[in-house]
Amino acid sequence: MQILLVILIATAASQVQSAGF
Repeated sequence: MQILLVILIATAASQVQSAGF
């Protein structure tokens, strides 16, 4: 189930980029 971790990391990275950081 490491796919879920990858999805969570990708989502977090996307949110961080969206925040301008």
